[in-house]
Amino acid sequence: MYLTYGMHHLLNAVTEREGMPAAVLIRALEPMEGIEWMEEARGVRTAHHLASGPGKLAQAFGLDLAWNRADLTGPDLWIEPGARVPDRAVRTSARIGCQNVPEPWATVPWRFYVAESRHVTPGRAAPKLVVTNARRIGNNRASRARPLEPTGKGRTRNTPSR
Repeated sequence: MYLTYGMHHLLNAVTEREGMPAAVLIRALEPMEGIEWMEEARGVRTAHHLASGPGKLAQAFGLDLAWNRADLTGPDLWIEPGARVPDRAVRTSARIGCQNVPEPWATVPWRFYVAESRHVTPGRAAPKLVVTNARRIGNNRASRARPLEPTGKGRTRNTPSR
C-alpha cells in the first residue's frame, strides 16, 4: 500500500524479493462478493463505480497504510486465479493521470485491461496536438507566457509553471 497525492491509498502487488523494485499497481476489479459492504464504504450504488480505479478499489476494500506489506496470499487479503482472459480481449494504454510525466514514460503502454469490462476506466488515446497561432489569438495561457530564454534552457514549454 502507498499513499499518493496525500489522499489516495493504492494497492501494489510486489513481484520481486526485497531490494528489487518490481510491482504491479492493482488498478481495478470486478466486484463479485461483498458488494453491499463496498457500496457502504464507497458511498455509491453503481457496481461499475465501486472499484474502477486504484483509489476507488482501496476505498471499496477499506485498505489504507495499515495494510502495507500485507501478504497477498491470505488469509485476510489475497489474489486468486480467475477466469482466463483471451489475449485478444486485453488492451494496453498509457497510464492514466500521468500527464506531467516526462517522455517516454507518459506514453509507454504499461496499463493492461480487459477491453470490454465495465469495471475499468477505458484506455486513453494519445492526445492529438493542434498547432495554432496562440500568441496572436491571445485568449489562453500560452499567449501570456514569458518567452523562452535565448539558450532554450530552463523552461520546456510556453505555459506558465504551476
